[in-house]
Amino acid sequence: MSDRNQRSGLFSGLFAVVFAFGQSRGLGIDDMAAASGVSPLEIMNPDKRFPDRAMLALWKLIIKTDKDSTLPLKFVQGAPMTVYAGLAEGARFADTLGTALEHMTRNDVLIGDRVAINIRQAPDTPILSVRHPLDIEDDGYLSAIGVFLINRLIRDVLGVDDAPVSVRLRLPPSAAKEEFEAFFQCPVQLAETVNEIELNRGAYEREINHANAELFAYVDAYFARRREVLDPSHPKSRLQRLRDAIVEQSISSDYTAGSVAKRANLSLRSAQRLALKEGFTLQKLIDEVRFENAKAMLENFDLSINQIANALSYSDDRSFRRAFKRKTGMSPTDYRKSRQ
Repeated sequence: MSDRNQRSGLFSGLFAVVFAFGQSRGLGIDDMAAASGVSPLEIMNPDKRFPDRAMLALWKLIIKTDKDSTLPLKFVQGAPMTVYAGLAEGARFADTLGTALEHMTRNDVLIGDRVAINIRQAPDTPILSVRHPLDIEDDGYLSAIGVFLINRLIRDVLGVDDAPVSVRLRLPPSAAKEEFEAFFQCPVQLAETVNEIELNRGAYEREINHANAELFAYVDAYFARRREVLDPSHPKSRLQRLRDAIVEQSISSDYTAGSVAKRANLSLRSAQRLALKEGFTLQKLIDEVRFENAKAMLENFDLSINQIANALSYSDDRSFRRAFKRKTGMSPTDYRKSRQ
């Protein structure tokens, strides 16, 4: 595996837990190793990272083999706290739920360098989302698991029982909605274009039981050092910040390079140089998110092609149709039919 792949992707801790979950669902070690390209011996190295697509391939094999629609829930209920890369232990000392969750967003690079955990402040409520560029390829299963894990963190680790107000998941409509609602203890909407939790502001701002300002300052500094050791160039504060900015700008249908750079607190030239240094162009990173959103919207059959084109900031539906076919080899209509 190249140095580049060793530095990017997901830490072995989370990968090992998914690998063990596959075994518990009846999958053989050889089959999982062949599908993911990762041997069990490699997983034993706690500092190694694996390409995101290895995790995607492994999870898709589990889904294909086991048709249980509650798989994300079963995985989360049995997952050890190690899947948080040590972040749960630090979060318990935060003064409020909001501070604890901001601690998670600040350190999401320790889970995976393309995992984006974000909080946006809506007028009446905070909304926490989990995104990944590969969401479209697995129906958002891995990001949905992130939302399930955060709910478990909120309830089991932080002891806040009334935080979720509503949950929106990209999981298919055939999933076990009632069981998910019992887990979150609030309404759950499926077949959405996002994976996110709307939170009760009172619970978000309320002090949590284990609050300890001195200990939290210590663990916060500890994780800051871990981010620096991970990569002295600060991937979360630079490249990941750029990726997060693209996702955040897409919420307001703004896919312009200048706006993305500004959102990431970078000049346009600095943003372009940063992307190139990591082997991308800034426009490629933007297009990656744009087409992920396009595919997700096409799976919402209540949206017309024209509405989707407008939401993606194309000049008209013909421009969107041409761009989509150039990128995927399929027209938007044909892609939509393939997802029925």
